[in-house]
Amino acid sequence: QPYYNPPVLALLFVPFSWLPPMAALVTWEAIALILVVATLAVLFRNKDGSWSWQPTLALTVSVPSIIGLTSGNASAILIFSGLGFSYLAMKQERDGLAGLLAGILWIKPQYLAPLVLVWLLKRRWRSLAGLAISGAGLLLISFVMVGIDGLQEYVKVVQAMASFYDDPRYGVSPQLMATWRGWLINTFPNLPQEDALITVVALSIVTFSITLLAWQGKWDPSSPRFAYQ
Repeated sequence: QPYYNPPVLALLFVPFSWLPPMAALVTWEAIALILVVATLAVLFRNKDGSWSWQPTLALTVSVPSIIGLTSGNASAILIFSGLGFSYLAMKQERDGLAGLLAGILWIKPQYLAPLVLVWLLKRRWRSLAGLAISGAGLLLISFVMVGIDGLQEYVKVVQAMASFYDDPRYGVSPQLMATWRGWLINTFPNLPQEDALITVVALSIVTFSITLLAWQGKWDPSSPRFAYQ
């Protein structure tokens, strides 16, 4: 099975390669659990400095968290923590830092589109600059690791994975994903690939439009409404 994550993500696992497999797994699960709890604790910190532990506990033991933790899904945990702390930076009006932290989304660039669109429409130039800087940094590290040939091979793998239906070569099962693609595959399993891709694009546009509607109005991180946007 080919490696289909950005080359830079492999650096994360180098220290774990020095440990026996079981010790490496336990160590990563412990680190991932700490990241999840720390992110939730920060997000549910009250204005008076107290901590709302009930929602933190509830979300830690929720189905998405359990699946992410037990499957060893590093990208899901990193994206969750990165976005959580990016949101905190936005609340503190530290736009540049928010962009840098949100840069973890470059490991799954398809998730960047809604955030970039909102920041563009809201003219959060510092956030966009931070996002660009983090992306350039990750690209540079990947280039140093694998060179231009390695980056080209990575692009080819990503393009090959763009098939709408699952491909056993990559161990990817879209029907298990909580996405429009997964819903369409389970609802209309015999839909031709071209029609399915057009449908997913249309549904994604509708989803982005709803996201933009939620962000209508003044950009005000101090507003209670900001958390629900």
